[in-house]
Amino acid sequence: MTNIVAEIIPYGHENAITRAELATRLGESDRVIRAGINKSEELIINLQDGKGYFKPLPEEGHLVKAWIKLFESRVKDESRRLSLAREWKNEAI
Repeated sequence: MTNIVAEIIPYGHENAITRAELATRLGESDRVIRAGINKSEELIINLQDGKGYFKPLPEEGHLVKAWIKLFESRVKDESRRLSLAREWKNEAI
């Protein structure tokens, strides 16, 4: 499914596609689509602007930089949550 998802996702931000659209086209659940995107060997990004997922074009480097910033922020937040969970677990033992 990973390759199929990556093949359907278009190049260029203006051609972005939502996960709901992908799920409808492929007849798969959102969970399967999300897993396909995450496991893809191609760079697929979503700028969280409501347009959806796309593979960036060479001239869209500024969008990749924006995505990196978004993703790094998300990773930082998730890392903090993971630390809280570990602290909780250690205190509960």
